[in-house]
Amino acid sequence: MAAVGGCERTPMNTPWNALLAIASLAVGLAFAEGVLRLFHTGYEYMAEPPRRDYRSVYKFRHPDTGTPHAAVYNNLGGRQHRNFTPQQLAEGVNIAFFGDSFTENLRVPAPYSFTEVLDFLLNAHPDATSRFNVLNFGVADTGPGRQYIRYRTLAARQSLRHVFYVHCFNDMGDTHRAAQWGLWESGQRGADAAGHLVTRLRWETSPWVRALSGLHLTYLALDAYHRVRGVVPGATTANGGDGAAEVGGRFDAETIAVFEAVLQRWRSEVEANGGTFHVVLLPRAKDGVWFERSESLASWEVVDLRACFAEAIPGYRYEDFRFRRDFHWNEAGNMVAAHCLYRQLEPVLGLARQPREALAQSRYAYYQAFQDSSAWEGERFVPASRWALPGSAAPPRQAHRIVARYLAMGAAEAQRVGETLMRARYRAITASAPTVRSVWNIHARRQEGRVAYVKAPCGAEDEVRNIFLRVRPADPRAAGFMRPDGFVDIPLQFDDIGLAMFDGKCLMTVRLPGWRIGTVWTGGRESPHARGWSARFYWDLDGLRSAARRAAVRPPDASGAFAVHHAGSALTYVREPCVAADVRHRFFLHVRGRSGRIANLDFHFGERGAVLDNMCVAVVPFPKPRRGARVYTGQFDQHAADEGRVWEVEFAIGKGP
Repeated sequence: MAAVGGCERTPMNTPWNALLAIASLAVGLAFAEGVLRLFHTGYEYMAEPPRRDYRSVYKFRHPDTGTPHAAVYNNLGGRQHRNFTPQQLAEGVNIAFFGDSFTENLRVPAPYSFTEVLDFLLNAHPDATSRFNVLNFGVADTGPGRQYIRYRTLAARQSLRHVFYVHCFNDMGDTHRAAQWGLWESGQRGADAAGHLVTRLRWETSPWVRALSGLHLTYLALDAYHRVRGVVPGATTANGGDGAAEVGGRFDAETIAVFEAVLQRWRSEVEANGGTFHVVLLPRAKDGVWFERSESLASWEVVDLRACFAEAIPGYRYEDFRFRRDFHWNEAGNMVAAHCLYRQLEPVLGLARQPREALAQSRYAYYQAFQDSSAWEGERFVPASRWALPGSAAPPRQAHRIVARYLAMGAAEAQRVGETLMRARYRAITASAPTVRSVWNIHARRQEGRVAYVKAPCGAEDEVRNIFLRVRPADPRAAGFMRPDGFVDIPLQFDDIGLAMFDGKCLMTVRLPGWRIGTVWTGGRESPHARGWSARFYWDLDGLRSAARRAAVRPPDASGAFAVHHAGSALTYVREPCVAADVRHRFFLHVRGRSGRIANLDFHFGERGAVLDNMCVAVVPFPKPRRGARVYTGQFDQHAADEGRVWEVEFAIGKGP
């Protein structure tokens, strides 16, 4: 064919272009999936079974006393200081507990968790001919759907003879959020909702479904879809609310049907594996409300701990069995829960009912073994006489066996593994310079959404409760209630490790809220009304990048070592290229109005900016004066005389004075 207009047309290689497009899409999706997994953990338990890693060790502090203890996870991923061999599981009677934070029990040392006390009481029964293995598979911040997923992923699930689901009142809210995330399918709507389980749980279906349900991108798409529809997961609905709804609130019929369907499915599978399924209601009035309203669950095997606590304890009040500074149950609450569950299991396991005095002495022997043991380095708890009759302590050999069984990994080993983990984290955090230097060096772990505090040397006198943490939201509407100065108080809910003390060093990390943050303000109090030290730094790097891009499109109002731009309601300082040494001096910002009055708005760079993309950027709130003003700004020379300056500029805003 002749060329048209003297040009030869090259035919398109369609197959290669299609392959290139597919490969580019695959790489892009893989990159997006990696970013979600690394920087946005909100979809973690949606896409993956909730679990704990084998032999991972974290540090937590007792909510009331502040005494640290290790949280160790065994070879099954359970929060226990002992492993279980395949032979032990095959030869013993396995009793498994699933639930949220009340089951995982991170706030008390592991030997005082109700699952360990129950294990001892069952095996100490004189008629016990088999070994009882009580397993703790609790994972905090999970609901019944994700706990069922955890059951499905256990290799040993077919050997579990008794499965206990510990129900907390906010589990209905977790189901509500899961339904709005699109985790569940419903054959019908309204009161007749069938509440079929999510397709990812129906593993006998298409492998494509199973593959897609394991991707975080799937839940990002579902999240976007429901937000477009105007339904935000966890948002309050006209029919009820989220997981923290009032007890008298109501959820839509589909959420209730899904909640019941999850338990029905879970129970059917446990029974198909030759086990029995039980439900445990926590000892609070609001924790039984959904089972009382459910007709389909009314005939189930339910252990009502509130009724048992009231029967066992004269004048029972839950406030006596919870931490003073936390709503979870304390050591005494765990002990009475173990007693109630033991009484429930005696007839189920074919054990004769032990006399009250004998059972009390068994409990006393268990707790006294840790009280007297030099191997136990954690908080010690001895039951009061009103909950356990005084009895003789266990013989030394028996006490040694108790400690050896329930601390099989060893307190010293747990401490060693934990400190190894802390040292590795300490090295990773201190590899870069702190964002702010103070009594504690503050490191902004922006990609992780955490603030890290480092102090060396450090000792027991460095009291964590004296530290405060406040953040200023980039969008004030995102955070709800704020202080008059625009900051929001953040409780020190320690992430993963809490406070770690080792080798004369202290390290703690705190997770920040999910909404966009402008400034972080933290420090220590010498008293409730006096601050000992404080530090501020800018958090929103995306906001800084946006401010730098906006400033670059117009000439600066003044140029010194930094280009200073006034735009909108802020001054933007930009220097490129830039290194950390360029911002070590304090910035001064003085404004003189028409009246001649001077306002000093000096600031540290860390409070208002950061070094990013080979550029130093700081944003300082500065509304445009109505009658004009003159601005003097620059940096002090900290090593020169009082009037020494590294650089300074001045410029007028509006009609200058």
